[in-house]
Amino acid sequence: MTALTLVYAVVALYNLGGTNVPETFWQPSGLGSTVLVDFDREYEFSKIAYYNGVGDISIRIEYLKDDGNYEPVTTINQDVYKVFMWESQITPFKAKTLRLRVQRIGGTLNEIVFFEKGSNEPIKNFTINTSKLGKNDRGSVENLFDEQDIGDYENNFMNSTYFDEIYHPRTAFEHIYRMEPYETTHPPLGKVIMALGMLIFGVNPFGWRIMGTLFGVAMVPVMYLFGKKIFGKRIYGFISAFLIAFECMHFAQTRIGTIDSYACLFVLLAYYFMYDSFMNKSYEIGFKKSLLPLLLAGICWGLGSASKWTAVYAGGGLAVLYFSSKIMEYRSYNKLLRRKKTGAVARQNKIKAWVKNHFVMTSLACVIFFVIIPVIIYTASYLPIITLPGENHNLEEVWRYQVNMYDYHSQLTDDHDFASPAYSWPLIKKPLLEYRNMSLPPNRTSLMYVMGNPTIFWFGIICTIAAILISISKKDKRAVPFLVAFAFQYLPWFRIDRCIFIYHFFTSVPFLILCIVYVLNFLREDLPQIVVRDFGSKSAGLITYKLSTIFIYSYLAITLAMFIFLYPAISGFEVPTSYLKYVEWINVR
Repeated sequence: MTALTLVYAVVALYNLGGTNVPETFWQPSGLGSTVLVDFDREYEFSKIAYYNGVGDISIRIEYLKDDGNYEPVTTINQDVYKVFMWESQITPFKAKTLRLRVQRIGGTLNEIVFFEKGSNEPIKNFTINTSKLGKNDRGSVENLFDEQDIGDYENNFMNSTYFDEIYHPRTAFEHIYRMEPYETTHPPLGKVIMALGMLIFGVNPFGWRIMGTLFGVAMVPVMYLFGKKIFGKRIYGFISAFLIAFECMHFAQTRIGTIDSYACLFVLLAYYFMYDSFMNKSYEIGFKKSLLPLLLAGICWGLGSASKWTAVYAGGGLAVLYFSSKIMEYRSYNKLLRRKKTGAVARQNKIKAWVKNHFVMTSLACVIFFVIIPVIIYTASYLPIITLPGENHNLEEVWRYQVNMYDYHSQLTDDHDFASPAYSWPLIKKPLLEYRNMSLPPNRTSLMYVMGNPTIFWFGIICTIAAILISISKKDKRAVPFLVAFAFQYLPWFRIDRCIFIYHFFTSVPFLILCIVYVLNFLREDLPQIVVRDFGSKSAGLITYKLSTIFIYSYLAITLAMFIFLYPAISGFEVPTSYLKYVEWINVR
C-alpha cells in the first residue's frame, strides 16, 4: 500500500508545475503613472513579454523618437481572464528609451521583458525613472524588472495558469495579500487550502497545484482503508486504491489548481466514517463509542461543503444512511429481545430505553455534528473575507454571498463547447479539454483532457447495476453506503439545467470504483461457493476461484495499461501529433 501511494505520488508530482516564475508585482494606484526605461544604447526590439498578475490593468508602451515625441508601440491589456500567465507581443521597432504609462488601474503586473532582434535573451542594460506614481501603490515599479532571468517566457502549463486556474489561484493570492476576492461563486475553504501551498512554495504553478495534488495522493490510502473495511481483506483494499490511483479523472482533476480535490476527499472521508455508524449497532458498541464516527463524518462533510457545494449533496446521503441504520438497529434490537424471550413489559421498557438513549440522544448529537459544526466550519471559512477592512465585511455579508452563489449557479445560461449532459459522463462521450499548447510546432502536441479511464468508467456502469442486484439478492447491507453515496453525488446533476461538465462526476468516481470492487469480491469469494453449492463439485469451485483471480489481475493490468496509454492526453506530456489519431476513439483530438 505504501509503495502504491509513493508510486502514484511520484507520477502525480512529475511535471506538476514550475516554481521559476515572476512573483513580485507592482499594483499602481494612480492613472497616468509613468515609468521611463532608458537603455544603454539603441536596440532593435523584436518582442515584449510580460507576466500578468491579477485584476484589470492597462499600460501603454511608447518609444522616444528623434524629435522628442513618444510613439505608441503596444498596450498591455490585462483582464480577469489573463491571470498569472506569460503573454508576448511581436513588436519590431528601434529605440533607446521607452515610456510606460498606466491607463487603467485595478490590477497587478509581475514582470516585463524586452528582447532584441535575433536574441532569445532579455535585454538587461537599462535604468528606470518614475513620475506621477500613486500614493497607494502596492509593490514597487522595480518589481516589473527584477526577475528577468526566468529562462522560459512562453506560455505553457509549467509557468502559467490554464482553464479555471484563472479563478482559484487568483482568489487564493488575494486571501494571502488581504485583497477583495474575485471568485466568490464557491465557498472559500478550497482557496484557503490552496493558499497554504502558495505560502510554502510561492505564487507559482507548483504552489497553487501542490495541495490539490497531495489531497489526490491521500485518496489512495483512504480508498485502501475503505475497501479493506468493507470487504475485510487487504487485497480488496489494494484493488480499491489501485483503481483510484490509475483513474484518469482523479489524476487530471487533482493536478489542476482548482478546488475539486478538497471536496472529493472530504466527501470520501465523510462516507468512510459513516460506514462505521451504518454497520455497527450502538447498543453493542456503546452510546459514546457510536458517536465518534458520526462526529468525524459531520466534520468532514462540513469541510467538504465549505470547499465546494458539490459536497453538500453528500448531506442527503449521510442522512439516509443514518436513519436507515437506526431503523435496522431498532428491528435488530427488537428481534434480539424476542430471541431472549424477554417479557412483553420488560421488552417494551427496553425498547423505550433504546429509543431514548440510542435514537433520540444520538439524533440530538447529530444536530450538533451535522448542523451546528458544519455551519461553524462553513462560516469560519469566510474569515479571510469578513476580516478585511471595511464596513460591509461582516456576518451579513456571508449570507449575501450564499444568495449570490445560488443565483449564479441556478441562473447560469452560458454555453460551452465541452459542456455535456450528466447521463453521458460514465460513457465518456465528451471529455473536457482543459489545456492545449498552441505554441508548439505542428508535429508536436501537449494537451490535458478531463475524462475517465474507460476500463473503470465503462466497466463501472455494469458493476453498479450488478452491485445493486447482488446486494438485493444477498440482502447484503455492505453495499448500501457506497451505492447511496454514488446516487447522491451523481443523480442530482440530472436536474441541473445550467452548463455542466464531465468533471462534475468526480465526487462520484470513488463510489463507482467501490461498486467495481464489490463485484470483483463477489466473483472471487461468493461465486466459487455458489458453484460448489449448485454443482456439488469442489474442483469446479476451485477452478472458478482461480479463473476469477486471473480475471481480477488481468483487469488491473488492463487498467494500468490504459492509464499509461492515455497519460499524454491527461498530463500535458509533449508527444508527436500523430498520437492523436490513436485516441480519436475516445473523442480526444
